[in-house]
Amino acid sequence: MLNEKNIPQAIGQYLAASDAKDAERFVSVFTEDALYHDEGKTYRGWEAIRDWKRDFDRKLSIANKLLGVSGEGDRFRMQVEASGNFPGSPQVFVFHITLDPENGLIREMKIE
Repeated sequence: MLNEKNIPQAIGQYLAASDAKDAERFVSVFTEDALYHDEGKTYRGWEAIRDWKRDFDRKLSIANKLLGVSGEGDRFRMQVEASGNFPGSPQVFVFHITLDPENGLIREMKIE
């Protein structure tokens, strides 16, 4: 099991940017053509992901607590406890993450 000190850089930056509510910083951890799956929808590329993040942050206030990361190579599974102003809070979410092996950025992320 990986921890906050040895997780891939893009995953750590994703969590920090998410908590900071910084859409530009958030999108910078993704490849230009990344796929982001959340809330039953898929967003492709920086513009769509940035727009989703801005809208999400306007609607919800969430704090994330990393529970664990496992995986190797370019595929990882992350568990995060999210708490905030949404029904069922706090709730544990599982993130399936694929990194781009050339630049280490997130190529695809699916949240369940």
